Amino acid sequence: MAQAVLAARLPAVRALSAGTLALSGQPAHPRAIDVVRAARLGDLAAHRSQRIDPALVGGADLVLCMQEEHRSTILERRPFAAGRARLLALDGGPIAEPVYGEMAAFLDCLANLRHWIDEWIEPIAALTVVRPGRHR
Repeated sequence: MAQAVLAARLPAVRALSAGTLALSGQPAHPRAIDVVRAARLGDLAAHRSQRIDPALVGGADLVLCMQEEHRSTILERRPFAAGRARLLALDGGPIAEPVYGEMAAFLDCLANLRHWIDEWIEPIAALTVVRPGRHR
């Protein structure tokens, strides 16, 4: 859902989604597909999960993490990402993943993602100016 929100807010920026424990190739949760579609943020029906790897981290200007545990895992495995792995919630709080939740949890997660991604719009836009040679 975060990738869909970011892509809608900054269509010129290449946004990717990956997880620290993801099983690669899995479809998006049906509730995530419904929530994103209802919000007119795109269609996650073709989305497939992927595990974060050195190439993804190395090619990223910024790695936004929903939880501190995700950021810590990335930094343990990829210390070179120290300056780029940041929490999505600028207040340092976690954004709960609704994987096994009811529809309300998915809606709440989407609202949090929209709020915090909106806070990142200017910093991300500045990165695209400062580092134009990086992959987006």
